[in-house]
Amino acid sequence: SEMCIRDRCCPHYDKTQSNGVPRSDDFKEMMLRHSQESVVCIDHWAALVVDGDDYEVLSISGKERTVPEGGKPWCYVGKVVDGTPIITSLPPSGPIAATFELPRNIVDDPLVAQCIVENPPIL
Repeated sequence: SEMCIRDRCCPHYDKTQSNGVPRSDDFKEMMLRHSQESVVCIDHWAALVVDGDDYEVLSISGKERTVPEGGKPWCYVGKVVDGTPIITSLPPSGPIAATFELPRNIVDDPLVAQCIVENPPIL
């Protein structure tokens, strides 16, 4: 049987947004609004490959994370523990069921309504 990853996702986790705020900082704030959900974070030069019940992290050779500390681009999982966002590196590969947690509760983001107003559909 194939597994499903039901996490919030932050692509380009190591990048800085056009407003000068690191995506990782914004995402940690979002995690606090959704503290019962687990998350997956994927650096700009990394990929999370899912094949059936297993996953593998791919990283582009010769590329660095785009954060001051640098390092190899990677994928991470996270959750809120005692009010603090905790992000940890994924092992290079493994079973989805043993690595990714199901959300304890899914909460609609209160900023969705504001986003819809600020980004009306183009007809």
